[in-house]
Amino acid sequence: MEGMRPRDAAIKAARELANPIIAMTVVLIAVYVPIGFQGGLTGALLPNSRFTVVGAVTMSPLSR
Repeated sequence: MEGMRPRDAAIKAARELANPIIAMTVVLIAVYVPIGFQGGLTGALLPNSRFTVVGAVTMSPLSR
């Protein structure tokens, strides 16, 4: 990105980071949603925050 204007370099860098951020978000949601429906010890580890974590992970890539 050398030789590019700062704005153009920032836009190019943001485009390169979009796919990993989306992939990370999908993986975290895929992990936490099933935990939210489990009972027993696994479900008891995150009693109040399991769906909050899913919501936060879902919304964080959308924030600017």
